Formats: sequence, structure tokens, C-alpha cells
Amino acid sequence: MPDMPVTVFSGHDFSDIDVETRPVSDRIQPRALKLHALLETPYMETLYLDTDTHVCHDFSEVFEVLSRFDVSMLTSQDSAPRPVDGVPQCYPEVNGGVIVYRNSVEMSDLLQAFAHNYDKLIGKFNGFDEPALRLSLWESDVRLTPLAPEYNFRVDSPSTANGIVKILHGKQLSQALAEEVNAQTGYRMYIPGKGIQILKK
Repeated sequence: MPDMPVTVFSGHDFSDIDVETRPVSDRIQPRALKLHALLETPYMETLYLDTDTHVCHDFSEVFEVLSRFDVSMLTSQDSAPRPVDGVPQCYPEVNGGVIVYRNSVEMSDLLQAFAHNYDKLIGKFNGFDEPALRLSLWESDVRLTPLAPEYNFRVDSPSTANGIVKILHGKQLSQALAEEVNAQTGYRMYIPGKGIQILKK
């Protein structure tokens, strides 16, 4: 997707590649840097990506959900939601590694609350931001829709897909893994250490 504008928020030098770079202070903790990037996006519509993601295919259609919703994220399936005061246990956690969102008053309020709740809960959840995001979503007025797993395909835990996986997410990424995941596009499961298992032909 060579025509897609890209902005990188980092304290490192990215002058050797053709992207816009927004420098940040090295005093910002890595997980807080994510909140900084989400708040400071220069776009009306943004696809935020963690650094441990790998784009496999054109994903431009993902922005179509923003004509109806403020934000879309993958519902976490690899563990039960971590308990947060004031949030029903049946309200799911979402994974914040891939977030598509539009610039709206509701979304701005959500991100401000996310930053506040992250600071409040940072000591309780070892720095993980999902509980703070879950609380912020529960208390917000945003229109949230689930993101299909093909756009945030987790490779650190068992994950299923049915169709072309567009974005991989995990610590053990490679082009070979991207090719393995998309060698077949039917209903399938990826199991770390075992590879792709066909579930339905």
C-alpha cells in the first residue's frame, strides 16, 4: 500500500525511510508512547498498529466501518477479562494492538479517559493497558464494533481465520509465517509451535 500515508511516533531516527516521523521524548515509557500516538494522530481516520505487527495484504476496506462507528478493535479471546471495578465481568476485553478509529468528540473523550485510567491502573496490571482500555470503553459514548480477526491475527496464542489474513500481530513475525498463514484461506486455526490446522474444508 505505497500510497497510504504513514506517521511513526518514535525517539529513533527514521530518516532513511519515506514516512513522516513525530519525535517523542525518551522519557515517555513504551506503553505510554502508544497513548501519545493515539492522541496525536494527524489523520481524520487512523489505523494504529503496534510495532509487533506485520501487514500481509491491502487492508484499505477496514476504514469503511468508520462511516458507521467511531472505533473498531478485536475482542480478546485468549484469556478472561481482568477484573476492573465498575465493569461487568461479561463485558469483554479488546486487544489494542490494531485500532481503527476516526476523529470524533466521543473518540477524543475516550482516549483522554484511556490515558487517565492507564495512569490509575498501571501498578495493578503490570503495565498492561487492556484493563484501562476496557474501563474507558465501558464508560464512554463511542460506537464500537468488533474488528474481524483477519485484521489482527494473533500468533502468540491459538487464533482462527476464514479468509485472507491482512495483519499479523505477535512477537514471532516473519514473511515465512505470513505465507504459511495465508497458504490456504479457508476456515483454519494457527497454533503456536504447531502451525496451521485446517478446521473446515
